[in-house]
Amino acid sequence: MQTYTEAQKIQRSAQAKELLNNPAWKETWAEIMDDLVKELVESPLTDDEGRRSTRYELHVAQRFIAKMKERLGDENIMQAASTAQ
Repeated sequence: MQTYTEAQKIQRSAQAKELLNNPAWKETWAEIMDDLVKELVESPLTDDEGRRSTRYELHVAQRFIAKMKERLGDENIMQAASTAQ
């Protein structure tokens, strides 16, 4: 894993915040998640491979969002540290 300076962490956090707050991104992401959930719910219980694939896609999507929120946390940590100084 790459090590980032405080300035780089703040920049990455700002980029994550910009993306996650973008209305087009939010709408698209919601549609993707809805499609995946619908696909999982409507798939036959006997379709083990298809259901496994859809669950994997959902897991990857959730990990992506978690990482983006982690970047937002970097900004909050940096702000708290600079305020404390």
